[in-house]
Amino acid sequence: MGVGERKEEAIPFLTWIKGLLGKDPEYVTFDFDDTWEISVKIVFPGSIIIICTFHVTQLLTRGLLKEFNRLQKENNTSFIKECTIARKISLTIDHGETMAAMPVFKQIFCAEWVNFYNHIVALCTLDDAGSFTNSCTTLLVAMKSWNPTAAALFEKNLAPKWPKQGFTMKGMKNFKPELKKKWRVVLRDIRGDKEEKKHEFAKVKYLLLKKPENLEQWETELLIPFLRDNAWARSYRDTLLQFYTMLDDPPSENPSLDFLDKLVCKESHEDLKSAVNTLKAKKEYVFNFVKAWKAHPKWKSIRAFKVSPEPTMKKINAIARVQYGFRLDESARYKLEQHLKCPVMVSQSVLKDNGIGLP
Repeated sequence: MGVGERKEEAIPFLTWIKGLLGKDPEYVTFDFDDTWEISVKIVFPGSIIIICTFHVTQLLTRGLLKEFNRLQKENNTSFIKECTIARKISLTIDHGETMAAMPVFKQIFCAEWVNFYNHIVALCTLDDAGSFTNSCTTLLVAMKSWNPTAAALFEKNLAPKWPKQGFTMKGMKNFKPELKKKWRVVLRDIRGDKEEKKHEFAKVKYLLLKKPENLEQWETELLIPFLRDNAWARSYRDTLLQFYTMLDDPPSENPSLDFLDKLVCKESHEDLKSAVNTLKAKKEYVFNFVKAWKAHPKWKSIRAFKVSPEPTMKKINAIARVQYGFRLDESARYKLEQHLKCPVMVSQSVLKDNGIGLP
């Protein structure tokens, strides 16, 4: 069968099905398309709607994937890019070149790194060894207050060059370029850490979305270590596993999905917000399969009734592409019926595309 996603086609198609059945089906399963919901309610008012659990899962995981991409960009990709910009600014300053305009940094670390670099530049203009020593000490204290990790790296890199007996004029002259150089080394090391985190996240973001039974060896090798080192990801993973468990074995016919609110915040990707809102709004349809379980206990072991037949649809599409390449519409319809062993209705859109239309 081929049918479009418009009411003008869905309603005649369902009416045709109703004529074949002679009554309303007890249950109808489809995805989140509003066209089908409206059409089923019109043609099959006595049927119970079940939203396909495959599409339920797909809706949430696609939203989460968009959110993961947003987090990757915000926490890693953007940071890496701004580190590059910060380094170029420091080199521009060192070369005595004039900047057209100072960029606006979204990453607080990069903005503060440039700020401290300007302090280093100012410090390097001092000629008095005592004032220079005091200013270096004050700078390190301020850095530790801002970012202990960056300050520790800076201090470690400077340690071999720091004179044990205090600065002489010659020692101070040699030490000043080291301040700038080692501060860039800190930026390079922290950027490298972000690049590593970006690579790790890219490897596990799809694993975060999988059911445990589909992970096999990847859970031990990649996912568990990642979750151990990235506490922020555990909330997403735990909430998704709770959702999977609820879909497999709901506690009631109308369980609450409010726990999904933990997945979203003000900054979350709009697709994730939309997915959570849609699931909560369509909750009754999502869990109507529990009613079917109660009415037909044997169905509990049959997954197909609550999932749209995606493999069948792929088969139909594959056959249709072949048949419509070589046959007239009526001949193609007949051939499809022979393959599928069921009646086939060709949609108006297909007929119109072929220029014949329906009477």
